[in-house]
Amino acid sequence: MAWFYGTYCCGHEGRTDIVGPTKDRERKADWHFSGLCPECYKKHLIEEKERKNKEAAEKSAEMELPELTGTEKQIAWANTIRLKQINDVNSKIDKLGKLLKEKGLQVIPEENITIKEVLDSFEYFIKTHTESKYWIEHRDTEINLKHMIKEYKSYMETITNKEIIEEIKKEETSFTVSSECEEKKSGVVKIKYHNSIISADYIKDDTFREIVKDLKFSWKDCSWQRKITEFTGTADDRMAELGNRLLLNGFTVCFQSEKSKDIAVAGNFEPEVDRWILRGDDGNLWIKWYKRNDILYQEAKKLPSAKWKDGKIVVSVEFYKEIEDFAETLHFSFSQKAKEEMNKYINQKNHFKLEHVQTPDSKIIDDAKRIKKALKSKGTIIEDLVEEE
Repeated sequence: MAWFYGTYCCGHEGRTDIVGPTKDRERKADWHFSGLCPECYKKHLIEEKERKNKEAAEKSAEMELPELTGTEKQIAWANTIRLKQINDVNSKIDKLGKLLKEKGLQVIPEENITIKEVLDSFEYFIKTHTESKYWIEHRDTEINLKHMIKEYKSYMETITNKEIIEEIKKEETSFTVSSECEEKKSGVVKIKYHNSIISADYIKDDTFREIVKDLKFSWKDCSWQRKITEFTGTADDRMAELGNRLLLNGFTVCFQSEKSKDIAVAGNFEPEVDRWILRGDDGNLWIKWYKRNDILYQEAKKLPSAKWKDGKIVVSVEFYKEIEDFAETLHFSFSQKAKEEMNKYINQKNHFKLEHVQTPDSKIIDDAKRIKKALKSKGTIIEDLVEEE
């Protein structure tokens, strides 16, 4: 080690110790003293940092970036770091946009996101990271675009979910009604429809249970449910029928849609059909109703080939015309499969071969003439026949 003395470019004198090969020490000393002295260099760094911080602050204000939180020194430094990071990310996005344009793509394949959405993601990132501490701690770390996009997507999903929840709450309020009954029930009955299932939720209540059971609901998965099929009518009609019955009994009801609510309040839902002509497994037509009715039974039994079997009247499809008259008179509906079976038979009937059938000759000879003819051919004469002759 050897000490070298000299004058720095700032005019201050000083010394420095230099190690290494003797032949290189003089040259290293010249390089050392060509710069600023330690004190001036330190002052220069501070001034340079302040200049950059000032420029960053002015640029941030010009770009209308969110204000940072922290101490004055932290904010000044973080502003500079943030501005550099912004420039770096903008450069990356520009390159990404050019690459997509060259390939004729509208979205980034890996992320399924457009350049505009990337810019929106970056804007969200800048707006949400306003602590000086964050930028200072990540001064040597590049902003990860994938992580940034993921944060933005999560945020948008949350916002969307909140909006949907708010909409649902508003709808629930607007679709909730109560009747003018004097005796009102506490709480709200919620009627919902999903995947062909109507569900009704309410606290344990005898009146409520009687109503839903009478309307063919059954208890399943912690709620009263009923499946909507071809034979039940529409979901809106069945929800309205249930809602109407509940409202008339003092319940407050939350409907799923404005349509079902309006139908329930007006009471103009289509009644459920409980009289059906069905296609049986055996190809016959089944006449079925759901409550005991002796008149229906007697009238159905009058149909050709009709017979009672397992709670229904079974009639051959051959007598479809008689069944149609019966259904029209007594308000029975045909299932789709029953209609198909009838059309199938009608089609077969239309292909039956028609023939002109002849009437046989009716040369009838009475018994007396037959006997007389037979005896005459044998030469025998009966006394009674002789006298008659």
